[in-house]
Amino acid sequence: MYRIKRKFTNNQQVLFVSFYAYLLYSFFVYLEAVLDKCFRWLDRPVKRIFQKDQRYYYGPFNADESAAHNLYKNLRKPQKFFKKIAYGQFVPLPQLIKLSRPTPKDFKISAEARDILDRFKQDGIVILPGYFPEYAKHIMAKYQIDPCKVDFSSQGQGKKIALNSYDAETIKVLADPLIIQIFSGVYGCQPFVREVPVIAMVRPYETQPRTRQMPQNERPGTVGWHYDTANMLSVGILLNDISKEDTRMQIAKKARRKHRVKLTDRFYSDEIIEEHFEIVDCYGPAGTVYLFDPNAPHRRYEVKDSCRVSIYTSYTPGNDIKTLVFPDEKEQRLDISAKDLAHFSDLQKNVFKYITIGNNEFKSQTPSEKQFSAASV
Repeated sequence: MYRIKRKFTNNQQVLFVSFYAYLLYSFFVYLEAVLDKCFRWLDRPVKRIFQKDQRYYYGPFNADESAAHNLYKNLRKPQKFFKKIAYGQFVPLPQLIKLSRPTPKDFKISAEARDILDRFKQDGIVILPGYFPEYAKHIMAKYQIDPCKVDFSSQGQGKKIALNSYDAETIKVLADPLIIQIFSGVYGCQPFVREVPVIAMVRPYETQPRTRQMPQNERPGTVGWHYDTANMLSVGILLNDISKEDTRMQIAKKARRKHRVKLTDRFYSDEIIEEHFEIVDCYGPAGTVYLFDPNAPHRRYEVKDSCRVSIYTSYTPGNDIKTLVFPDEKEQRLDISAKDLAHFSDLQKNVFKYITIGNNEFKSQTPSEKQFSAASV
C-alpha cells in the first residue's frame, strides 16, 4: 500500500494499491501545483467577469453556472478532475494504474437496479418512497426519538448521533443489494462506505428566509445552496413522515453532469438556482430513501417547528474515506467483524473494507450526541 507522504485534507486523501497508481497520481498532484502557480493571479479578474451582476451574486452567494468559468476553475484547481480520471470515471484505464477496485467477478446488476441507475445518471437524484419502513421504526424505537420532543434548533444547526456501535439492521441497510448495485453501476467499480451513518435531527425555530434576506457577512452552511466534493454519492433515509411543506432536502435536478470545484464560490443564490434548474424536494413516508450526487447544488430547507429526523452516509470508489483521514477518531469506525458479514455477497462485504475497527476496542460504547452544522443536509 502506498500513500503520498504529505498532509492531505479530507478531500485530498488517497490510497494506492500499486506503485504505478501512486506515480500517476503523484504526477497529477505536481501538475496541479504548476497550474495553481500559473493561474492563481487570474482568480479575481475572472471572478469579476462572471459574477458582476448583483441580481444574482451578493454576500456569500457568489457561485455561478457559467460553463466557461467552470472550465477555468477546473484548470485552476484540477485535482478532483484528475482524481476522477485516476479512478477510471472518464476514460478506461488499465487496472495496474487505476485507483479503483474492480467489482467481484460474479457481480451482476439486476433489472430493477438498472432502471434506477439510468434515472440516477440522468437526474442525479432518485427517491425510493418508504423503502426501509421497518428500519425507520427500529431506529426511532432504539434511540427513543420522538419528533415532537426534539429540541428546537437555530438555522443550520441540530443534533446528531453517530451509529458506530454494532447494529445488525444498520449493517444490512449499508450493504443493501439494490443501493450497492446502483452505486457500483455509477462508478463502474467497487464502492466503499465513506463514513459511519449519522442520525440528524432538526426542528427549526423559524422558516429560513430567501438568500437575499440571509446574513450577507457569514456562510450559510447546509441551509444554503451548495455543492460538495466530486466523486462521492450520498444516501439519505427519512425516519419520520415528511411532506412537501416540511423541513426537507432540496436538490437541483439534472445537475450532476458538470464537474464542480470550489475556489471561493461554493454557495448559490436562490435567483441562480431558480433560473437554471428544476428543484426536487426530498420527502415521503418514514423509511423513504433518496440517493443523490452531492456535487449537484442542494440544501436543507428549514420550516418552522417542522421536525425532520434522518440518517445520512456516503459512498466513494475509494477517495476521501474518513477513517483514513481521521484514524484516531473512534466515531469514524463501525464496530463489526468478519463474522457479522459472513452471510453477505463479496460485493456487499467489500463496502465495509475501510470503515471497520477490526477489534472490539469500542464495543458497547454509547453513541455520542453533539451539535452539528455543515456535516449534514
